[in-house]
Amino acid sequence: MIVYRKEYQTCNESTLLIGFIQCSNPPLMRSRKGEQQLFYWIFPSYQQHERGMIWYVVAGALVGLLLVSSYITDNALFGLLVLITTFVIFVRHAFEPSRIECEITENGIRVGSKAYPFESINSFWVLELEDGRDMLYIEEKRGLRSILPVPILEADTEHLRKILRKYIEEEKERSFEPFWEWVAHRLKL
Repeated sequence: MIVYRKEYQTCNESTLLIGFIQCSNPPLMRSRKGEQQLFYWIFPSYQQHERGMIWYVVAGALVGLLLVSSYITDNALFGLLVLITTFVIFVRHAFEPSRIECEITENGIRVGSKAYPFESINSFWVLELEDGRDMLYIEEKRGLRSILPVPILEADTEHLRKILRKYIEEEKERSFEPFWEWVAHRLKL
């Protein structure tokens, strides 16, 4: 079994993997709740996009048009919503994203502080996006089929797939990212 961990350990055949150590004979590792940890990586809470001057000019013009529209239609609530959304987008760009830990254990997947038992997961799939990033999508069994996107970054995607296939179904026919992810990526939000 190969396990990736963020801290340095002494093990046979160790290889540095950009902040991760690959151990082919790792000691038994336990997650926060005492479960055996099968895979582990860290990712940023959101992707920070490089935005040029044109993006800011177009965004400013769009916000201005929406505010004029809310004034003409006498819709103060819409105007307030536009201002709050604009504020959130600019504040997100001003600060570094927090780091989120993701681990796969023998009982499920933990992303940050939220745990997803394998029984509550319908399927998963891994996509390589146009910009070269790999994303893990986890589809829950809940009513509206919620999909959780998790960036994989430098982790070994094939090994991750192999581990997840033991517990949940992989959907290989899904070859596109969800619409809201595609829009956010294209608009650099």
